[in-house]
Amino acid sequence: MKPFDLMFGCLGNGITVCDRNREEQGDYKKVAHIQTPECTITWYMKRLPDDVRQEIIDFAERENPLRKEVRH
Repeated sequence: MKPFDLMFGCLGNGITVCDRNREEQGDYKKVAHIQTPECTITWYMKRLPDDVRQEIIDFAERENPLRKEVRH
């Protein structure tokens, strides 16, 4: 399995997380979406390595440090 190379991009209604090592219909594969400012995470890939999942959660917490809990 290829390692994940996460990319975090702002698309207006939150932050979309993509994997640059995987493509789907000519675009980077979407892994998750972080709804801002609530920091609710929607997972598009259900089977993610724990370290990749934690990297996304950590990013969401850093993006909105006033938020006490990230919903995922």
